[in-house]
Amino acid sequence: MTLPPLSSCLSRFCAPRGLYHHSMLSTKPRNTKTTAQTTPRGHARMSSFKPLAPLYVDQRVTLESCGQTINYVVVGDGPRVTLLLPGALGTIRSDMTTLLDGINSKGQLTLVAWDPPGYGTSRPPERTWPLNYFERDAEHAVEFMRQIGHEQFSAVGWSDGGITGLVAASRYPDAIEKLVVWGANAHITDKDMEMIDKVSDISQWSERMRAPMEAVYGKEGFPRLWKEFNRGFREIHSKLEGKFCDLDKISCPTFVIHGDKDVMVDPVHPEHLRANIKGSRLHRFPDGKHNLHLKYKEEFNKLVEEFLLKEFVLL
Repeated sequence: MTLPPLSSCLSRFCAPRGLYHHSMLSTKPRNTKTTAQTTPRGHARMSSFKPLAPLYVDQRVTLESCGQTINYVVVGDGPRVTLLLPGALGTIRSDMTTLLDGINSKGQLTLVAWDPPGYGTSRPPERTWPLNYFERDAEHAVEFMRQIGHEQFSAVGWSDGGITGLVAASRYPDAIEKLVVWGANAHITDKDMEMIDKVSDISQWSERMRAPMEAVYGKEGFPRLWKEFNRGFREIHSKLEGKFCDLDKISCPTFVIHGDKDVMVDPVHPEHLRANIKGSRLHRFPDGKHNLHLKYKEEFNKLVEEFLLKEFVLL
């Protein structure tokens, strides 16, 4: 098989540099259990239909079950609560700013975005990669949302965040009201592993591609984290036959979005998800790539917001 250019492959893990903010340059975690910090960033909307001040407010909470630090932001105060789940090594500001700014035009949503456990400033503790790390992330997501007062919520996940959303919906059906995923694997195929092998050696990455991740994790920390990510993904493929969860246990309304020019996931995944999740729907962007939510943000945001606000009855 002919593999895509390295720069195309890295789009899964490195967002455009313009989405990073200087606040991400600090990787030193705060010591208090719950803190807040303001950082300049774009506009968001809430139910008053008036723009917020150009701020996201970073908040921190420590999970009671395990001591895991979670860094998160909340935008809006609408009745529909939605958790935004970044991709591999991703953070709120690298992956989710266009959604925070764009999917609440009607003011009906409360958007919560987190740095996944062990990523960004959701540390300590540092990220680890047991075989069940997607299950652990899903468990932490549900516990985190309950701890900040949301027993039920929708999940919107990109790439590995989409996998976390799938696992959460299959394991915690009473918690997940709706699910949106894009750029997500239904499982890990041999073709998926060929992509991982192509980008495993970061010495082959350009400085421009390494810089955003080095800004968050450090020049020594990023290679270490990337090596462990690769190992963890390979072990799920080899030891669990690439399986994440039982898709037939997902009972919530599910929206699968796919870019037909996405070179980061095996093309079998979107149709497999649609066929194996009851009542799910699939929307394709014919020219979309892995980060289609950035290139087609207006259309993407409109589709996601309409789905989250629509009433469904699954037969």
